Amino acid sequence: MGTNAYQINQTKYQLTFADEVVELGKQGFTRSMIAAHFGIAVEMLDTWSAKKSAFKEGLAIAMTASQAFHESKLIQAYENKDANASLVTNLLRANFGDVYKSSTDSSKVKVSPTESIDFSAEISRLIADLQAA
Repeated sequence: MGTNAYQINQTKYQLTFADEVVELGKQGFTRSMIAAHFGIAVEMLDTWSAKKSAFKEGLAIAMTASQAFHESKLIQAYENKDANASLVTNLLRANFGDVYKSSTDSSKVKVSPTESIDFSAEISRLIADLQAA
């Protein structure tokens, strides 16, 4: 068997982490990527957030920045038609599920079984929504 790529790093919280986490979010880091960057479990992010208000605010800003980063990638995918938009969409659902619900949770589009869907219009509406956000 190969060696484990992850090193266990029992990082103690440092004041610089609040600023660092915002910068990671701007680069599109997800919660799990941020935790891996610090060498900790995702649950430790929650512990730090509960104990350090500056980190809680920094993590919230980071997640907003990360979501915006990935949304811009989704818009580029639609505009360029050369990227895998469904892959980006799945990434958004996995990391920002409170905002991006799966198609089984769709509360905005209601279609009866006999009604057809104008996919071009729906995609245009979604792109407009993303650009307005």
